[in-house]
Amino acid sequence: MADLKLFGKNKEQIHSLVKTVHIVSKDIGMEFGIKKCGMLVMKRGKIVECNGIQLPDEETIKFVEEDGYKYLGILELDKIMEGEMKRKFVKEYRRRLRLVLKSKLNGRNKIMAMNTWAVALLRYGAGVLKWTKDEIAAMDRKTRKLMTLYGALHPRSDSHRLYLPREKGGRGLISCEECIRTKENSLGWYVKNSVEPLLQQIAKTGVIETERCEIKENFKKKATESLDLQENLCGLYQLEKAEKWYEHQPNGVIKSDNVKILRDFNIQCDHVIECRRPDIVVVLKKEKECNIIDIAVPGDCRIGGIEKGNLENMGNKESRSHSNSSRCLRSS
Repeated sequence: MADLKLFGKNKEQIHSLVKTVHIVSKDIGMEFGIKKCGMLVMKRGKIVECNGIQLPDEETIKFVEEDGYKYLGILELDKIMEGEMKRKFVKEYRRRLRLVLKSKLNGRNKIMAMNTWAVALLRYGAGVLKWTKDEIAAMDRKTRKLMTLYGALHPRSDSHRLYLPREKGGRGLISCEECIRTKENSLGWYVKNSVEPLLQQIAKTGVIETERCEIKENFKKKATESLDLQENLCGLYQLEKAEKWYEHQPNGVIKSDNVKILRDFNIQCDHVIECRRPDIVVVLKKEKECNIIDIAVPGDCRIGGIEKGNLENMGNKESRSHSNSSRCLRSS
């Protein structure tokens, strides 16, 4: 039998459970895969060595070694072996990626093969393994480096376009971040809305993130929104822009009779200020108003600190700028 765990308070309970499973398995014509079976004894949170357990047919289930055991494809011991599993996932992901890039497929089919065979591999551990932002970003960078190495991506190509759907002018590659975060969101949404008592208890424990989860369609819509904020602002204020987003060329200054948009532009101040070059400044001429937009994408735990620092920097600009009025906006 596979994918079955037995828990007991003592050795007698485990013997009884194993005997019951052995009898039922024999009645339905199934056999124990002894090589895949293992026994783990823990006392007060620590692993204790034992001699294994003997089955009625005199076969022995051995003690689990330090390298752990696999349950549903995930390595475990006293807990999930996250570090080892992440290394295995990354190694296998890169191996599949290289095989696809070495193939003679055309550009479109290579992207499809990467999505269905390489990137999809990461979905299995999503929600179980806690991937950090840096780990995911490293995989995406390695993906682009390998694509460049094998001639599938130009060194100066726009990385945003690489991950945009083909119907929107992109190449359609699914990023590692989108793949993992989408699966985590789907798992959390399922657990959050489940009516099964066991899953409801899991949701209460917080083992799986459920608070910020939403419907899959809404989550994907947010992930695939246009990444060029200046291009969106041009559309909002009816300024000249390209028909397709990827043909839009961001300029330092875009203006009309009513509005002016400055990108990566120094703000003139009465005194010397180090932080006086925000990402985007929107000047509304008729309203005599200046909106300063500073873009940041920090980790969840750093949002408060980043927001405080940005507001302090913007406050200095506001008090010393030649603009009649200004207000600070944060995009994250």
